[in-house]
Amino acid sequence: MATTTTRPQPSYLADQMNELRQQFRSCSAAAQALVGSVPEADLMRKPVKQGWSIADCIEHLTATTRLYLPILDAALKNAPAGSGPFKMDWRGRLLKWILEPPYRSRVKTLPSLEPKVSDVKQVLPDFLASQDLLFEAMKPWNDRALDKVVITSPFNKRLRYNIYSLFNVVAAHQRRHLWQAQRVKDQIKGM
Repeated sequence: MATTTTRPQPSYLADQMNELRQQFRSCSAAAQALVGSVPEADLMRKPVKQGWSIADCIEHLTATTRLYLPILDAALKNAPAGSGPFKMDWRGRLLKWILEPPYRSRVKTLPSLEPKVSDVKQVLPDFLASQDLLFEAMKPWNDRALDKVVITSPFNKRLRYNIYSLFNVVAAHQRRHLWQAQRVKDQIKGM
């Protein structure tokens, strides 16, 4: 008599969430490497054409991540269970594509998210702390249907996308501004 063994179903959710966490860890490492590679005084130097400094870019990421935390918390209340695999919706895919470096267009941010660096020594620790808060906010989503819960973008009330898209958009946004900060470093090095 042949015995059959049942294989456990793959946990798409665990794989997809681990991939997202790895993207955020890579952004944290990139920020640490960038800040550690320039003198502290250069963190506030603006590029030639005016724009954000390295510290401004990182502070903006901290503010943006903190903006999404209550949105994630509120959306969780009615989130159905699910194990994936999950897909980004078309709006999320488009936004991620726009944000990925090198970025295709400049986008004006909300006035409340314009960087206001008061202590350059706190910029990196604050960013890393916001990343830790993001990891904590991701934990309750480990058994939820990430593509069945839709939120309204805090940047454009007409734009809605699912939670899986949200995580991917935030990661792309982080890569965008870290890429921008690296360009600032390259510019000020030649000044």
